[in-house]
Amino acid sequence: MRLNLANNTDSLFYREKKANMAKLVDAPQLLVELFEEGSRPSIQWVRAMQYSGQIPHIKLGHLVRFDVEQVRTHLNKKAAKSVSK
Repeated sequence: MRLNLANNTDSLFYREKKANMAKLVDAPQLLVELFEEGSRPSIQWVRAMQYSGQIPHIKLGHLVRFDVEQVRTHLNKKAAKSVSK
């Protein structure tokens, strides 16, 4: 009996690994993931936040990607700080 492990993507190991992987997106997709259509800021806002270091981002060569959950958490913490002041 031969097991084909290379194509066994339903195994527990692969499901756990996929669940722990970050969802990396570009700037336009970040806005779609985080904001409703009517209240969505501009791409320039994302870039300004990125360049000033106000939101976490990942550089992959010349590409910039964002971890949706990291940015969401960061913005929520930032909003909580501004409310508590």
